[in-house]
Amino acid sequence: MLQARSDRRVERIAAARALANEGRVEEVRAAVAELRDDGTTELTPDDEVVLAIAVAVALVNCDEFDAARAELERVRPLLAGASALAAAMFHTIMGVSVGHEGSGDEAIASIVLALASVESVSEAGRDLAMVLRNCGMKLAMEQLFPLAVETAERGVAVAEAAGLSRGEWLHAVGYATLTWAMRLEHLGLDAEAALRWQAADERFATALDDPGIPLLTRAFAYTHRAVASARLDRPQPARDFLEQSRETAARPVTPLLRRRRLHAECAVLAAEGRYADARHLLTAYWQEAARLQT
Repeated sequence: MLQARSDRRVERIAAARALANEGRVEEVRAAVAELRDDGTTELTPDDEVVLAIAVAVALVNCDEFDAARAELERVRPLLAGASALAAAMFHTIMGVSVGHEGSGDEAIASIVLALASVESVSEAGRDLAMVLRNCGMKLAMEQLFPLAVETAERGVAVAEAAGLSRGEWLHAVGYATLTWAMRLEHLGLDAEAALRWQAADERFATALDDPGIPLLTRAFAYTHRAVASARLDRPQPARDFLEQSRETAARPVTPLLRRRRLHAECAVLAAEGRYADARHLLTAYWQEAARLQT
């Protein structure tokens, strides 16, 4: 019987993390269990933390936030022996997984810990870029917009220094800018909001020009660009971008992607002047989003 080579540990961990990014929970769990049960593969504290993060990421992508936090808490005692970068990844996903009502301070505290942890990381790489990307997007969700954009842009710079394609990281800058535009519009600052909508649209356009952007991120980028185009009163391009998102073969379609497409559909309908249809869909969207405290 052939034994799995222990020197393929890094590749096998990377494969599990790739499955996590697509929300394929059961496949991630199976891959992680196989690694842990393989007597030829010795896992370091960093490996154990990273594998728990992979499971948590998959769970977060499927809206299973409590289960994600439970998986992370299981390996928290290992942080003392883990690297600064692994600790930063842990605190980032812990912050992202915090989604219950009134939890903003808890989420921000985790993100601050993540950003503090990476201050000692000097080598550019994908994991460092990912921490900065995810921190930027979570800061945007917590309405800390200037810091969110700055942090996401740091992620782009790290990705470029590491020789990675820019699309995945530029999408995060676009998302932070998009949410900033939403908030400005809510406050009645339409002129300033329009500048942010335009900036977001440009970031998404550049991200989508990158052939290396992952399918799930590409689907989100088209969806978000549809929202920006709709708010810029460009209904036909907005409709086209939404259709391109739906045609992107991201599998599975995560709950978040489904909700974002529904949100974009509402924005496009409003841009098309179909207000009754938009109002009907928004009611359904809001019922689900409110239940999740999104």
